[in-house]
Amino acid sequence: MCPFHSLAGTMTNYAIIDAARTERNVVLHVVDLGSADATQWLILLHLFAKHPGAGAHDEILRLTIVNEEDEFLSVTGALLAREAESLHIGFQFHPVKLHINQLLSVEPLGVRSGEALVIVFTLQLHHLLADELVVVAARPPDRKGKVRAHATMTRDDALLRDVAELSPKLMVVNEQEANHNGEFMGWFNNMLNYMGPCLMPWRRAYLHAGRQWSDRMWNGACSCRRSGISLPVMACNAHERMVKWAEQMKAVGLASTTMSADAVAQTVMLGQMVTGCSRAYRVSSEKDVYFYIH
Repeated sequence: MCPFHSLAGTMTNYAIIDAARTERNVVLHVVDLGSADATQWLILLHLFAKHPGAGAHDEILRLTIVNEEDEFLSVTGALLAREAESLHIGFQFHPVKLHINQLLSVEPLGVRSGEALVIVFTLQLHHLLADELVVVAARPPDRKGKVRAHATMTRDDALLRDVAELSPKLMVVNEQEANHNGEFMGWFNNMLNYMGPCLMPWRRAYLHAGRQWSDRMWNGACSCRRSGISLPVMACNAHERMVKWAEQMKAVGLASTTMSADAVAQTVMLGQMVTGCSRAYRVSSEKDVYFYIH
């Protein structure tokens, strides 16, 4: 991830439409776990409107958004409904007033049989990494009658397993490509490199002030957090490398898939447009499965 969150959202939309091309389901159900931006879904409406059958209402886009803010859900629902009406497409909005930490089962998501289901996590799973372990029901006794030990997993593992059991057509995970789970100075330096452009003045101060820079930088980091720049200064905001997320996806029975060459080309081109062809940020892909904005 990078400050261009809208680019990650549009990339997700391309993946959704790409996956829906081979589906003949009447309902395309997109579940957004933890949305905070309606712009992404406005773009999806326009992309969906170009899908064969959408204009004749033969296909319906159903959007479920999980968010704890009443106002956000009501405003977003009204905005998307008006846009869908202007595009003459079938649209259903299903708000779920919950924080992802409160989502203890998948029942509130209202998934129905026969839907082409897409699950989207955008900067949400990492909140559950440092959460307390969930105790899973004890396994049945073995043949000798000995009771087996309980199994445990973290909250993110438990949620991923629940979602995977819904058999989604596609699951998209957008997270920061960073490891903030080691020693303090390790992830602190990692954070500095990630937010380098924003923190360059403090880097210059380091060259002139020596060790005093550390104290100033810590105070500055806390100040930035209050100003709205999200920095990983708390243990609960841990992050993992993409390879770790991929391992978790595989562990719950999900397989990686590739995007079409056209979708990949559009994503790369959009990245160049957003950055103004600057070398500061670029979009790259690995096997057209993992995309990095860096």
